[in-house]
Amino acid sequence: MNEGARGTSDISQIKNVLSKMVTSTKLKSTAKNAIAYIAPILGIPITLLFISPSEYGFYAVYLALVIVIAPITTLRAEIIYPSITNYSKRLTFRRIALWSSFVFIFFILILTFIFTQFFSFKEYTAFLLPISILFQSLSQIRQGDAVLFKMPEKIIDSRFYQGLMLGIGQPIAVSQWSSFEALAIVDILSRIVFLLALIKIPYEKISSVENEDLYYLNASDYKELFLASIAVTMNGFASQFIIFFSALIYGSAISGAVGAAYRILSAPVRIVSQALQPYFLSEFATCLRNKQSTKEVIINYLKLTTIVGLPLYLIICFFIRIFFDKFIPDWIESIPFIFILAPMFLLSFIVVPISQSLPASGRSSIQLKWEIGRLGIMAIAGTLSLHIAAYYSIGILSGILVISYVMLAITIVKINK
Repeated sequence: MNEGARGTSDISQIKNVLSKMVTSTKLKSTAKNAIAYIAPILGIPITLLFISPSEYGFYAVYLALVIVIAPITTLRAEIIYPSITNYSKRLTFRRIALWSSFVFIFFILILTFIFTQFFSFKEYTAFLLPISILFQSLSQIRQGDAVLFKMPEKIIDSRFYQGLMLGIGQPIAVSQWSSFEALAIVDILSRIVFLLALIKIPYEKISSVENEDLYYLNASDYKELFLASIAVTMNGFASQFIIFFSALIYGSAISGAVGAAYRILSAPVRIVSQALQPYFLSEFATCLRNKQSTKEVIINYLKLTTIVGLPLYLIICFFIRIFFDKFIPDWIESIPFIFILAPMFLLSFIVVPISQSLPASGRSSIQLKWEIGRLGIMAIAGTLSLHIAAYYSIGILSGILVISYVMLAITIVKINK
């Protein structure tokens, strides 16, 4: 194939992905749905009008904990099983994802209950984190089913409804109760909405396989699950390291400002980039099962996210200062952090859809090495920057994440054929 034909093919495939996404998220025809889809972005600055930076700092840490803990509860089996060709093995991995979630939630509930007894939190606060993690874990498993049955549009619909719940619910909740608990409760409700929207997705039942045909894990399977779990835990800590670092070193006010910057800049990642991930995983898993080339799929998604992400983040950075100056001057301290963190979130936006290709293809050991290196460098950099201003230390950490995302993308492209 000549270069001109290849370029036309690439553009055609990118347009096809965008067309699917627009249709499935109901953004194609009506302004009503368009407004509903950007509700999470619009809701964040409105929410900030009714809550203090310190309270928002608690919420930022709460969200960071959910992001770090939830993926490990399923042992990442839901990422692996859609790519498995053996029917009984696939069912076994799904069952592992489900039961491990309940075991983890039980221990998390005990730990959070003990923690709240030593600090001045409301009694029901002990239940917020484990409930949120539970519904997130179940949603991860149902997303695995959607990927397996080639129904990524259902995940997009679920994100649409979840976004509506967050964008409308959180401003209303904090206008009545200016506390991080109000934000956390709406966050839980949004995860329930997400899960309910996936209810019509089919799933393969373990009872359909005779006992003698059941697949039993071998040493290689245990190793892959272990490596995937450790890798995703380190990935979560690395992505949320700045939140934890700012809370521990600079206090809740600074962590609130950083948390607000995180929420604003991560909104495009959650709404658009993560919405593309199930499409990518569906195509990637199909190629793996059919023993077809996966490199072209990866490159096409990298092109698509770059084309969409670059202008999107330029627009956010251009308008955000005007908005903060005029409507929420009490949060003006977030502005420098938004500019410092924007390059990191742009690279995250670009890389997120393809980031799960390593565990999905049984290469968790590669991801683990990368995560260990990234988190180690961040820990060293954070330690060395303890006594400098927050803007500089967070800028250093953001720069490390930018470099790490570039290296991850290069690695994924190189190892796929």
